[in-house]
Amino acid sequence: MTRADYKIRYLTDSNPDSWDDFCLKYDNAWFWHTTDFQRYILDNHPTWNNYTKSFMVTKNEKILAVVPVIIGEKKYEDSKVWKEISYSGWSTPFAAVISDIDSKDKEMLNQTIIDNINLIAKEEGVARAVFSVSFHQKDTYEKSLKKNELVNFVNFQDISERTLVIDLSADINSVLSSFRERYARYIRANEQAINIEAISRSMVADEVLIQYKEVSSHDPSQEFHQGKAEFIAANVEKGKGVLFKCSLAENRKAVGFLFVIFYKKYAFDFAVAVDKNYENLRVSHAMKKAATIFLKENGCLVYELGVLTEASKPHRVASDKQKGITNFKRGFANKDLPLFIAEKFYSEEYFKYVHDKRIKAFESDLFSDVKGV
Repeated sequence: MTRADYKIRYLTDSNPDSWDDFCLKYDNAWFWHTTDFQRYILDNHPTWNNYTKSFMVTKNEKILAVVPVIIGEKKYEDSKVWKEISYSGWSTPFAAVISDIDSKDKEMLNQTIIDNINLIAKEEGVARAVFSVSFHQKDTYEKSLKKNELVNFVNFQDISERTLVIDLSADINSVLSSFRERYARYIRANEQAINIEAISRSMVADEVLIQYKEVSSHDPSQEFHQGKAEFIAANVEKGKGVLFKCSLAENRKAVGFLFVIFYKKYAFDFAVAVDKNYENLRVSHAMKKAATIFLKENGCLVYELGVLTEASKPHRVASDKQKGITNFKRGFANKDLPLFIAEKFYSEEYFKYVHDKRIKAFESDLFSDVKGV
């Protein structure tokens, strides 16, 4: 095989099924690669003005790789607009490639992919691109455990993170016993006051979405988005997620919702809303436990809770809110895993601008305790 055998086919409205069939079939693709999630990124982040240049690499009409590429506009108050390849600021999942390919052909395939990404960046005036490899991408992830595979590409720089997970490989009692002790007490103390149900395909109705909107309106940490609610409902109906509803035992009033993406044996904590008037019932804690039990019973291997944020780094300053969320989720997680990320700047001006802002923010955070001394 030579690189001349490879053909680039862009994702269009006429070929999403073949793309999603590939994602379902191969271990190196997960939900982040699917057209459903790309559509969510495109439709629900209006300030980014996102558009797609996602493409497939084929040989003799067979798909060898799917490559999400979404381009959006990063806007700063004191600067012009810059284009980035990202998922509205967060890392784009790197290309998912077929499993049955030898190392030499995979190397050529990966080079074809990165060459086309670089070409797109040049043609579209992209200033920065950021990609990630998560544990869902079996082969690429296993190689990255030795060295971040993304930094093998010219001028990609490592900005990796870690993500909190609940490893569900043990029996359910062992998993639950790893929860923070006081969380277990909170849940036991309130279990008679609330009921939690898992809403699956046939149970999603307009009434549930109305209740979700109502609960969100009483959660000061949330801003209701109709597009997000529709995304949740659509993927529950497709069997790609589960919506957990918490109601008061006395009158069935909905007081909390948790949506978990559940795709190919892995799950992700995607959205939560809790009525602030009932926080004392520890609704979030109870829903997390219910989700853990449900996922274990339905064959899930790993339940991901989200990126671990503790200390600030030169490329990312940790906010108090992010630290608080991490502390909460650490009470459930029994492991944290590497999330391999790398970025490439295509503009020297943008590189200087971004790094100047990063270093100033990092410096301010790093020496915040000695200011004024």
